[in-house]
Amino acid sequence: MAKPWTYGSSQAVLEEISKAVPMYAGMRWETLTDQGQQWPANAGVRAPRRFEPVTVQGVAAPAEGQFLLVSSPVLWDGDVLMQHAAEEVRNLAPRPFIAVNPADVAAISLMPCPDKPEAGCQVTVTSSRGSVSLTLRADPSVLPGTAWIPYGLTGAPAETLGAGRGEAVLVTIALDHASLE
Repeated sequence: MAKPWTYGSSQAVLEEISKAVPMYAGMRWETLTDQGQQWPANAGVRAPRRFEPVTVQGVAAPAEGQFLLVSSPVLWDGDVLMQHAAEEVRNLAPRPFIAVNPADVAAISLMPCPDKPEAGCQVTVTSSRGSVSLTLRADPSVLPGTAWIPYGLTGAPAETLGAGRGEAVLVTIALDHASLE
């Protein structure tokens, strides 16, 4: 059952809070200013954290024709929260794509597509976990030997290929010849 409201002023409310909430103990209305009241720097301090070294195993360089899949979020994605967003916001999410360093794109002869060089080619990206069809983008910010697919995009292409599982994922990229017809 709710307690009846018996407070006659803001001061009375603060007094009740300072009794009920340990962090506010000792706070008084008279000590507040128009800027509020600052707590001492050590108020509510947590126990110090221990830093422990972590051993990271290196990843072998991908074999010829393979790329190490990397993934990270983009500001606008197609994940669960966006399903409830306004259409104008949902339209900000990019269509699923894969980005590869321009030197790698040239080395595997994937671009430019003769009929739509500015739009990128449709490619099939395959890993040991699955296969997806994506638009290829040449992006100099992607390191050579890696392929970047944002996670959380509509259709979850990065997740389908195995990104986000904490293990190295190798992918191959092949031109989707059906998209050229």
